[in-house]
Order: sequence, then structure tokens, then C-alpha cells
Amino acid sequence: MFVALLLTTLLAGSAAGAQAAQLPTQAEAEEMAQQGKPEAALDAFRKRASANPNDLEARLWIARLHEQMGHPELAEPVYRSVMLESTDNVGAMLGVGTTLVTMDRGDEALLVLDRAAKLAPKNASVLAALGRAHMQVANIKLGLSYLELANSIDPSPANRQALEQATRAHGHRIVASGIYEHFNEGTPNTGSGNLVVDYRLLDRLRVMARGQVQRKFGFSDQRGGVGLEWRWHPQVTLTLQGLAGPGNEILPKADALIQIAQHARHAGWSVGYRYVDFGPANVSVFSPGAQWFGDAASLGITYSLAVNNADVLLDAEDGHSVSIDGSYRLQPRLWLRLGYAYGVEDFDTLSPDRLGRFKANTARGGFRLDLATVTTFSALYEYQDREDDVSMNRVSVTLSQGF
Repeated sequence: MFVALLLTTLLAGSAAGAQAAQLPTQAEAEEMAQQGKPEAALDAFRKRASANPNDLEARLWIARLHEQMGHPELAEPVYRSVMLESTDNVGAMLGVGTTLVTMDRGDEALLVLDRAAKLAPKNASVLAALGRAHMQVANIKLGLSYLELANSIDPSPANRQALEQATRAHGHRIVASGIYEHFNEGTPNTGSGNLVVDYRLLDRLRVMARGQVQRKFGFSDQRGGVGLEWRWHPQVTLTLQGLAGPGNEILPKADALIQIAQHARHAGWSVGYRYVDFGPANVSVFSPGAQWFGDAASLGITYSLAVNNADVLLDAEDGHSVSIDGSYRLQPRLWLRLGYAYGVEDFDTLSPDRLGRFKANTARGGFRLDLATVTTFSALYEYQDREDDVSMNRVSVTLSQGF
């Protein structure tokens, strides 16, 4: 019996030793992750965590890999399990916070990240995550301050770019643009200049002042106005804008816009109403739209119904337009822009020649360059094919400076 018991013990020990020998080491599993083999690394860390549930580092790596592979909903509960067992684990708190922000749950993320910041007040990753969470819940000023502090502690490319993007999107800015149009027939070329001062008055309120000059069809017009943008909910924005030029011949005498838009994690929608008055003719434009976006690409589609009311207009039928626009990030700071429109391609530049039942096909392409100075330069070329063999070439150039 003693011999049998000894043999059983030796066999069990041998099996345990064989299992331990097959278990990937921490260094081997980390090397898989660093070599761009997330699935293999995830399998290795799962084996380590299964063999020893108290291996918190292996569990943290499982959560990190889920997050890197684009599955925050899988990463967050793993991070949280580590945080509950090790209440002062800053890495676990940071993981819970970043995944909650990714899932548009910024309010919950702030509760966790505030605790992490108290434990590690100079941790740049924690501060950067706090900044993103505050930005998500529309605490713009506080969010920018955290991103600035994170960048001052660790001016890494990721922190610098996060600060630039936040400043570009939510800071003050001045936007100058110019448009040049050329027709294939004897129509005079068009030149237009536009200036916008966009100022963040409060975290949820922006005010805008705009002026425009244009020479088109031999007439020189000007108009100006103001607008506001109110984020009455972190994901919902209301925009109001009014422009006027009482003596205009080609530019509208009055142009009013109201739009409501919602943006969630990877999608959004908008509904707009615009009233444009040319004097003898006016048009009401209803424009619902939808957007899809990610880290490296975006796509938007807008349908517009233009209801025309004209005293003297040969073709006063209601107009239908569709616009599709997409962008793709070629490099961290360079975006490719492509689009197509049927009907009126842009109601912000509406002119009398595009009222009524306007049929045209417009193809466009260009680029946007985001510079480190929070300056954005973009250029767009459009070719429009109209009825009766009329075509138009348009070039638009825009320079935006954030501060």
C-alpha cells in the first residue's frame, strides 16, 4: 500500500510539474502582446489567471488586451474585479475609467478616476483620462485643464495630440475661408470670402459672429450675423444662426438656421430647418441627416427638402437633394475627404440659380491637415454637372486657428 501511495504522489507531482512547464511565463505572455499577437497573449494570460486566480497582473493584462482589441465592454468588468480585490490599484482604476469613457459613461468614470487621481496625483495617464471624462460630460474648461496638466507632466505624442484635438474641437477659434467658382459658359467667375469668430462663452454655450463678402454674376454682396451653439445635454447640441444683407442681389437678404444634433459613441443624427429669403423668392429647407464615425473614418448622409415660394420663378417645384460625405485618416494629422451630392450641394452657399427643381451631380474631394499649432488647413475641389451641358468647378480653402 505504501508503494502504491508513493507512486500516486509521484504521478500527481509529475502531472503538476508538466502543467507548470506548459504554463507560459509572464515574460513570454508580455512578449506576445508586444509582438502584436493579442489573441495568443490573451490565451496565455488566461491560462496563468486560471492556474492562479490571485495573479492580479495576469488579469490586468487580460483587461488591457480586451481594451486594445476594441472590446471595452469585456475589459471593464475584469478591471473592476481587480479594483475590488485591490482597492488601491491605480492601474485597475485607470482601466475602469478609460473603458467607461469609451462606452460614453463619463459620469461613472469620473467617480473612479477622481479616486485614482488622489492616489496618484502626478500620473499623466490618470490625468489625461480625467480630462477626457470631463470633456465627455461637457465640463470643457476643467477637461482642458486636466489634459494640459497631463501633457506638461508627460508630453508624449498621445498626450499632445489629445490636447490639440480637444482644443481644436472645444476651444475658441477663428475660421477664414475662400471660394472660387468657374463655369464652362460665359458666366463670370465667382469669388467669396468668409470669416467666423467662434468663442466658447461657457462650458455648454458658444457664440459666433460671421461676415461674408461675395462677387457673383457681376454683383458684389455682403452679409453678416451671429449665432449660438448650446449643449443642453452632453450628447445633444442646439444651433441657432441668423445672417442678413438687406441690399443683396445674389446673396440671401435673410438666412436663418435652427438645428438639433445628437452624437453617441459611433453614430449620430441631426435635424435642421433653414429659411432663406432672396426678396422675390424664399425657400424653406428641412434637412435630416445621420452620421457614423470612428477613430480613423467617418461617413455622413443628409437629405434635404427645399420648399420654394416664388413670385417669379419658372420652375418653382420643391427640390430634393442628397449629400454624402466621408473622411479617412491617412496619417495622424492628415485626412482625406470625399463626397457626392445630388441637387443642391450646400445650402450655406445657396444662390438664386439653384432654386426650384435644381438637378445637378457634384463630386468632391480634398484633404484636411491638422497642425500641432492647433491650426487646421483644408482644401476641397468640386466638379458640378448641371442640366443643359453647364458645368462648374469650385475650389474652397479654409484656415482655422484654435486657441
